[in-house]
Amino acid sequence: MEAMNDALPALPEGLAELLEAIPQPPLPKDAVARLNETAELFFATDARTLPPHRTALGALNFLFGKKSPEDGMHYLGLGLRGHGLQSWSLEYLLDAKNLRLVISLPWGNAYGDPEKERANAEAAFQLAHLCLAYRPENAFLTLFLSDDTLFWSLTQGEETLKEGDSMDGLLDALQASDEDINSRYWLPV
Repeated sequence: MEAMNDALPALPEGLAELLEAIPQPPLPKDAVARLNETAELFFATDARTLPPHRTALGALNFLFGKKSPEDGMHYLGLGLRGHGLQSWSLEYLLDAKNLRLVISLPWGNAYGDPEKERANAEAAFQLAHLCLAYRPENAFLTLFLSDDTLFWSLTQGEETLKEGDSMDGLLDALQASDEDINSRYWLPV
């Protein structure tokens, strides 16, 4: 699997500190140079409007539009969003060729379990690395992952090839690609 985070370009002010506080997310090199702090503790490649609260499954078209990018990396957003004691989330939003990925997990909540939040984020980012490495060449993978929702789909144009709400189904769909997935990635997320 390609090491995306090796030899990254200079990080925008504040991002290095954020990356020290959270598990390591995949950072496509072509996106890092375009990252700016668009809101407090949130970095993105552009200043698009985000939902006012945690990103939900229904917000995907609002965030990214219906058309998938033709090539390259179109959008990357990463950081903490929220306010108060109980409404913070760690968000990772990616819109790239053949992959649309949203991770929205509770983070740093007053009554949360920090070890569980970190473990969930580490597993989610490992899944993101996996999806980036094994995304299909001739289909479009959409993945939404939150603390209570998993949804994925593979589409070609307007046709849905496969979709589901289980990790096993997603890994089976990715396994059906030309490149076999190393068995160490079959993990509970």
